Amino acid sequence: SDLFGAEGALVLGDTAAVSAEADLLAFGGATAYAAALGLPMYPMRVPFHGFVVHPRVSLARATSEGATVDLAGVIATLGWQWTLPAGLSMRVGAGVRFDRAIGGDPDAGAALEGLHPVADGSVGWVF
Repeated sequence: SDLFGAEGALVLGDTAAVSAEADLLAFGGATAYAAALGLPMYPMRVPFHGFVVHPRVSLARATSEGATVDLAGVIATLGWQWTLPAGLSMRVGAGVRFDRAIGGDPDAGAALEGLHPVADGSVGWVF
């Protein structure tokens, strides 16, 4: 199986940033890719450090055994982010996502729609 993801964020002030994310997941005969836009918020007033609330909207496409479905969703995670003075940054969190099928195979969409748990983790660099 393969899992690849990339995320970039731009600070908007002391308490928030705007983020863009792209992901690819492939395992067995299934492939999925997604894009999300988010607004990570830092209530402790230190961007990229401390408690983080990260709501996002997403679009995804999943394909398995010849069936394809397009999904639109909302994601909300709570977590903690550490950023060292040199720029190394790590984030861990958990939350939920809600997806709704917006196209493709209705049977595949029904299987993927609804509320699902989410684990959130990243390692990166702050410039």
